[in-house]
Amino acid sequence: MEKTYEVEVELDAGAHVEDSKVLAVGAAQIQTLAAADGHSLTDQEVLQGLHVERVTDSNKCRVSKTIQF
Repeated sequence: MEKTYEVEVELDAGAHVEDSKVLAVGAAQIQTLAAADGHSLTDQEVLQGLHVERVTDSNKCRVSKTIQF
């Protein structure tokens, strides 16, 4: 079985989707959501296969991760 977690992270002025702050914030939010569902992800596990894309016409980006359990 698998589940996809998806969050939106607001970008600071001049920030890029690849910035480490965006990845860190998105990964932390996904870890929290997964933990609420009873799934424990290490920092390394949550960053592996993390997908980040810019939301069109917005200062936000979408961070998602699919996990298998």
